Amino acid sequence: MAVSRVPSPPLQETNTPVAENWCYTQVKVVKFSYMWTINNFSFCREEMGEVLKSSTFSAGANDKLKW
Repeated sequence: MAVSRVPSPPLQETNTPVAENWCYTQVKVVKFSYMWTINNFSFCREEMGEVLKSSTFSAGANDKLKW
């Protein structure tokens, strides 16, 4: 998810509170899937139905997103 803030002027309303600064927030949701291959999977000692966890990795060049 990417969040950016762009300054924008206030809406013109008769009962608008007085403020020195205004801000507009836009949220963009980026969806993707990630597939990896597990080498030597047959050597994993987990039983059927047990959880197999991977180490943390980042998606592409953006190291801010950790999975």
